[in-house]
Amino acid sequence: MNTTFVKFPSICQISGAMILAGCTSSSDSGSSAPAVPADAITITSANATSTVTSAVATANIALNAVGAEAAQAPTAMDIVNLVEDLRKNRTATSMLSTPTGATQSIGCTGGGTIDYSYSSTLTTESGSATFNSCTESGFTLNGTLSFNSSWTDPYGPYSDHVSGSITATSGSYVISINNLNFTNTGSTVNDYGDAQYTINPFNYSINFTGGGGFAVTLLAPVTGDDTIDAVCPQAGTILVTGAGSTKAKATIVYPNVTIEYDDGSGVFVQVPESPVACGTVFQ
Repeated sequence: MNTTFVKFPSICQISGAMILAGCTSSSDSGSSAPAVPADAITITSANATSTVTSAVATANIALNAVGAEAAQAPTAMDIVNLVEDLRKNRTATSMLSTPTGATQSIGCTGGGTIDYSYSSTLTTESGSATFNSCTESGFTLNGTLSFNSSWTDPYGPYSDHVSGSITATSGSYVISINNLNFTNTGSTVNDYGDAQYTINPFNYSINFTGGGGFAVTLLAPVTGDDTIDAVCPQAGTILVTGAGSTKAKATIVYPNVTIEYDDGSGVFVQVPESPVACGTVFQ
């Protein structure tokens, strides 16, 4: 993926996560976060900013559906973008047709397959991607993701929805992304694929071997305009919930992000380094 947090219509890549080591189209517009993992991270003033950054992380290390780079743990955004890669990078034969109920098995670079089932027209596609011990970038993926996409060419409105759960395993290390529910709507604005977008919902829970997970939801939709900034959204509020009702909240008021934390008392307090530059969080 390029550095844009949510730009679906562009060329997408799956990328590495900043894992918190040790410290750690029809769409559901619901905003309730999934359940917090039992061994979730305790969010503090010291780790609130890095926790939010991890929750929205993407990077510029390419890993598409047919090629791998250095092994780094996938994030929820990486999984969303991988599904879009599959939709855009199917074979020329299938792209030239408008099949109904088609299935394609895609081999993964390190073994395993992705069974990609879809129904499509010239401007819509829906279906599912089932990962069967699919090894890419040193991680073996298992799980099923559903998608529903629509678009208008050359410009005009688009909508992309991804939901489901997936696990990524590397040796004894396991990352589980559960109850993902992500919808991006907007319009492309020029020949370069720049977009004006709204993300709502963006919900999921994540857990890692040894603990350190959290649950993510939006308190306000994330909105952006790539012609203003191809990295940072312009507005939105992201809530990350950890153990003991501790929370981190990121409020985007472009070009800055205000980071607050709640120690479980129900009161949010701004962290000392806040506000931070938007690019610090949306890397």
